[in-house]
Amino acid sequence: MTPFTLTIPGMPKAAPRPRSGMNKAKTESVTYNDPEYSKWKSGTAMVISANMKKHDWKWMIQGARISIDFIFPRTKKCPDKVNESEWATGGRVRRLCVPDCDNSWKGYVDAMTIGIKTTLRFPQWDDCMAEIGPTNRWYAAVGELPHAVMYVEPLDNMYSLISDLQRANAHNYPNDAKRALAALERYIPAGDMRWQGLVDVAAKVGANIPLTA
Repeated sequence: MTPFTLTIPGMPKAAPRPRSGMNKAKTESVTYNDPEYSKWKSGTAMVISANMKKHDWKWMIQGARISIDFIFPRTKKCPDKVNESEWATGGRVRRLCVPDCDNSWKGYVDAMTIGIKTTLRFPQWDDCMAEIGPTNRWYAAVGELPHAVMYVEPLDNMYSLISDLQRANAHNYPNDAKRALAALERYIPAGDMRWQGLVDVAAKVGANIPLTA
């Protein structure tokens, strides 16, 4: 069960709230989605399924954690909620405004589900088998185009825990890093040489790791 990454170009889009209205005969209420969103979801499903063909992905029916980074276009001026000195570096900066993280995540996982069931013809998959992983919204770095990156990982195995640790360390989330280090003890024996590569991370967050058996 190997984790894989999917890059979806284009402006990130969130799942809208379903709308309600009357049918043509005006005899009953019906619920429908925004046609523009439905068109986007179909196109995104094709992109995702085409990328998934490059990977071993059928293990997902045993449960998958899906984390997503959303990279939105960089604005000409520094947004009100962003530190100006951070903006001036030209790197990615967090985008703490609409659309919400959960709606954005749902839109892409819904599109993935359509791609898996229709294009890849794998009806065993259902989006209820996906757990919500870390979801981040960013303003793009200078010169970077808008896109989304989906990280698909098996639930709570060594690969996903190491991935958690790397992201927690990169974004300075010490509590998440400590949790991942503690959980890794179920998979890496005490004294194993693999712990040597985690010494700096553990020191940074003040965690103890089993360097000796």
